[in-house]
Amino acid sequence: MFQHNLGPMKNNRLHPVLAASLALALSLTSAQAADVIFNGTILRTGINDSGTFIDSAGIVGIDQSPGKNGVYTGFDYFKPGTPFEFGAVAHDGNAVAYGYFLGNTITGTTTNTSAGSIFSTSTTGAFGLLGISQQLVFANNSGTIDFSVTLTNNGTSTMSNVAYARGLDPDQDVFAGGGYPTTNNIVNGNLVTASAPVSGWTIGIFSDSDIAHLPTVHADWSYQSTSNPYYLLDPKNDG
Repeated sequence: MFQHNLGPMKNNRLHPVLAASLALALSLTSAQAADVIFNGTILRTGINDSGTFIDSAGIVGIDQSPGKNGVYTGFDYFKPGTPFEFGAVAHDGNAVAYGYFLGNTITGTTTNTSAGSIFSTSTTGAFGLLGISQQLVFANNSGTIDFSVTLTNNGTSTMSNVAYARGLDPDQDVFAGGGYPTTNNIVNGNLVTASAPVSGWTIGIFSDSDIAHLPTVHADWSYQSTSNPYYLLDPKNDG
């Protein structure tokens, strides 16, 4: 698994065509809601009510069209094995993770806000008094998915140790006749990537946030440790 730990996040990007497994953890001071599946020319993705990838039915996580023509193989970047892609938030020493395998623990609601050739969703949820808002967007012919997350203190007391993380476990070679191993790299302080030998697919998580953040590659992806922002903010690069 790749992980990236950050401070308050502005714009973060999932680059399946470039790169496949990462996480970002940050340290930070209407239409009907439903799961959404977007079929673009290059990417096909499912977004669940918590705003993470992999729709609740498990139909698709992120799939790539080899010919960039909207024809898909049925391979997936992280849906094989035990599908695992997550978001996580923490404040005042308490953390919660959410996503397809972990459940909609933030009671999130996702709305399809797409228009024309631009796919987009808006997700709102909360962890106690910490409000979570996510805007996700990518073009029909794009190989990059952009999302921004805003955390809001909805209480009257100051929150401390606020953090956010995003990560996934890369399995893109399973359907291609390969196994689970990927070559994982912390490319720089903003980018973590995972590449698979059989499919040749690479996925990455990139952050252009100006808040302090930390990319992580972590071999152990036990659900509690791997998806805890506080744990991820400790440097890890064990492949």
